[in-house]
Amino acid sequence: MYEKVKRIVEIALSKYLKSKGFNFNVPIRLMKPPDFDMGDYASNIAILLAEREGRKALEIAKDISSFVEDKEGLLAEEPVIAGKGFLNFKIKKERWFSLVPLLRESGEALFFPPGSERKKINVEFVSANPTGPLHVGHGRGAVIGDTLVRLLRATGNEVCAEYYVNDRGKQIRTLGVSLHYRYNKLFNSDFPEPSEEEWYRGEYLTQIAEELKKAAGDSLRQKGSHCPEFSRFASKMLEDKIREDLAALDINFDRWFYESSITDSILWGNINYLIEKGFAVKNEDDSISFKMEGFELADPKERILVKKGGRDFTYFGTDISYHLDKISRGFDKLINIWGADHHGYIPRMKGALKAFGYDPEILKVILVQMVSLSRDGQPIKMSKRSGEFVTLREIVDEVGKDAFRLIFLMRRPDSQFDFDIEEAKKRSLHNPVYHVQYGHARLCSILNRAKEKMAINIDEISKNRIPDLLMEKLTLEEEVTILRESLKLSDVVNDSVRTFEPHRVATFIMDLSKMLQSYYTQRWRVYKDPILPPDSIMGSSSDWKNSWDMEKTMARLIWADSIREVFRTSLNLLGVSAPERMESPAETEIEEEDKA
Repeated sequence: MYEKVKRIVEIALSKYLKSKGFNFNVPIRLMKPPDFDMGDYASNIAILLAEREGRKALEIAKDISSFVEDKEGLLAEEPVIAGKGFLNFKIKKERWFSLVPLLRESGEALFFPPGSERKKINVEFVSANPTGPLHVGHGRGAVIGDTLVRLLRATGNEVCAEYYVNDRGKQIRTLGVSLHYRYNKLFNSDFPEPSEEEWYRGEYLTQIAEELKKAAGDSLRQKGSHCPEFSRFASKMLEDKIREDLAALDINFDRWFYESSITDSILWGNINYLIEKGFAVKNEDDSISFKMEGFELADPKERILVKKGGRDFTYFGTDISYHLDKISRGFDKLINIWGADHHGYIPRMKGALKAFGYDPEILKVILVQMVSLSRDGQPIKMSKRSGEFVTLREIVDEVGKDAFRLIFLMRRPDSQFDFDIEEAKKRSLHNPVYHVQYGHARLCSILNRAKEKMAINIDEISKNRIPDLLMEKLTLEEEVTILRESLKLSDVVNDSVRTFEPHRVATFIMDLSKMLQSYYTQRWRVYKDPILPPDSIMGSSSDWKNSWDMEKTMARLIWADSIREVFRTSLNLLGVSAPERMESPAETEIEEEDKA
């Protein structure tokens, strides 16, 4: 429906611009009105034109609306001018009903029509150094990245989910030193701590040391702390643990790219290119700095490509070669999901790509805010340096994959987030994951009961009859509203992909679940008009069907099955399971939900 309404606006705008003698293009994007009663789609095109024309948006909206032609009979009424000059469009309910047979026939494919712009996209996320277990902050970025990959693939793009493994440099050497200490301490409890100020103190290294002892016995006791066998063993074990922990969230990568695979000749080749082109300079201490007009950085340290002494590369220095490698693999778009503390890194990387002749906008960076962890409202203090923190796997094992994923997808990535472990475990309508899964389970229960107790099989209904049946029997405004909003899933998915904001799908299914729960309990408790007849009616007499509107029941079951498919598709996109059976929430919670 979105594309059809957009086409109507495009034609009306073209005729309006021609009538005014204007020769310019204005991008058209429809949005959702703030209230259901205001229609299905809104256009701000008149507002966009107002400044350019020097006229009031309301006047322009009126002029554009005069050119609107609805040749397909799509609209329920003439466009309504609202607010500061929005053009609101309402679709006839029979046009929404006409989509139901298509949904029943094609399933989720209805929401993902083949796009004309299939792109090759690289999404790099998590990419935590293999120097310790993943924590809850890594988990947030992991869920956002994985869901974005699912959405991009669903809309027809070729996507590579990639993990960049920083397996070289100071942190890996420090990891080796830390394991050397833990390993030797197994043989000598008085073995001195490393002299390095920052070494990894987490108990996880003791476990790795025990595994090393099993594998090598005491053969490494005479080795120095910088022996590469320590760092290699530790990083490999930690990488395996990272893979395992991500798999517990149903997250898998297409490629693990190792920093060590970028040879020194490649690194120096790229650095020398920057020097030759005047985009990098060698300093007196033999360090090398990036320099480019338009991409100046306040802190000189942020520009360093090669450290003092001219031997060791900075993260920035190696990341340039890594991103150039991505581009060489033919990707049209590079999406990186980084922690919010990497904000200053964005202009550096875009500047480097421009220096090599690439459009900086090929790179899109999504910043994810840190997560504070609590239990029953009490903050849990964590310190990675001291080794005191709750691991990602511990939280996932306690609250479950589904709760972890959906709760983290309910907010924008750049918003602060407090994850309460106890709240995430509650089997309550106050818990988002329970709410939406219960919505799906409730719909499944209705459909199963209809088959078991009433011998109704809606699959036997002719698809040509469905639109007329819905038109005749779905007379309640809330039924029409819930159906039309659910059928806009494709709009939500396209918006999520366009903006790289997967939380939009989570918000959509949560809003839909609230509408469904309210409708169901209101029909049953207030209006005594349930979807299925209660047992008291079915058992009252053998001819109870004569007094029950079976046609309305059939229409509502088709309605319920359509919405169930929207729930299932949405949850699948979010990586959340869609159970068919669940325990009912407490009565008090249902009453609170009805009041809300």
